[in-house]
Amino acid sequence: MQGLAEGFSDQGVSVFCADVKSDLSGLAEAGASTARLEERAKQIGFKNESRAYPVIFWDLFGE
Repeated sequence: MQGLAEGFSDQGVSVFCADVKSDLSGLAEAGASTARLEERAKQIGFKNESRAYPVIFWDLFGE
């Protein structure tokens, strides 16, 4: 689900997701890289890019 939301956002498409368990709230901040991740990405030829996506949190109770 997160990958789909990121892909649509990259294409300029607005996405509405009901995130009752807060699994997708991480879209709001860029991920932190570690030395192990960087090493593995280099080994497999993957360009590791973390970025934040624009989000608006709506609270059902207005809090």
